[in-house]
Amino acid sequence: MWSAFLLMVALGSPGNATGAFPAKEPEVISMPAPTDNRSSQQDSKKAQLLAEADQLVRIGMYYYVKKDPAFAATVLEKALKIYRQTLGEESRACSQVLNTLGCLYMAMNEHDRAEQALQEAVRIAERVVGKEHRTYLASLNSLGGLYVNKGDYERAQPILIQVMIGYERVEGTESLLYAGSLTNLANFHCLTKTYDKAEPLLRRGLELYRKKLGDSHLAVANALDLLGRVHHSQGKVSAAAELLKEALAIYDAALPPDHPSVIACLESYAEVLGKLGREEEAQGVERRAEKARQPRPE
Repeated sequence: MWSAFLLMVALGSPGNATGAFPAKEPEVISMPAPTDNRSSQQDSKKAQLLAEADQLVRIGMYYYVKKDPAFAATVLEKALKIYRQTLGEESRACSQVLNTLGCLYMAMNEHDRAEQALQEAVRIAERVVGKEHRTYLASLNSLGGLYVNKGDYERAQPILIQVMIGYERVEGTESLLYAGSLTNLANFHCLTKTYDKAEPLLRRGLELYRKKLGDSHLAVANALDLLGRVHHSQGKVSAAAELLKEALAIYDAALPPDHPSVIACLESYAEVLGKLGREEEAQGVERRAEKARQPRPE
């Protein structure tokens, strides 16, 4: 599963560190003085259309957060059409919206549409801003995530490595985007059962998350959870128990008790406790998981 934190790295949102939220193009921000009334009217119309597209993007992102990807995609498709009409077929804004649409289609399990949108986003970004730019890397990151979700690991791995190297060059080794790329690659190694390669990536990512976000952030919990599962798979059961316990404490403080991340962590923690012979604790944790799995009453 592509983690929620990393999807937000791919998608971007207003005011975050990714810079992936579609912005007005430079010619709109620094609009030249009109030479006549006609050009002034044209510039004004263009600015109005871009403002409308920007607002549609905000609405689309709102419904994405509200877990309505279908409606969010419909709204963003309208924004994309306006950006293409006003800025041309190839602009940074078009690439960014295509990236977001690709992630939404991925969430809707429409993998063919997602691949088409993300490949176009990558192609446009490469032409407009180049390969060493966060817009290009964000789209490439999303494409790698799609291939991971599809189980196409052969195509996913070189992309994820390229993203990690790119963020190291563009953002530096202390950035959250670099941390996210490390966790992405670690997630890939977990899925392919190459746990020895996953562990150092997760440890470095976890270190950066703690430093940049604090010990109680969900990104920290996600990294602890995944690292705990890695240790469990390696037979390091005691270490796994400590990591899963810490992850669960963060989840409990930040998420509802029936959240999928809470349930999955509870299940892993119960299994680890059982292997350690702590049967009474394991049974208590499993009861919590069973209760959380029950559907909520209407």
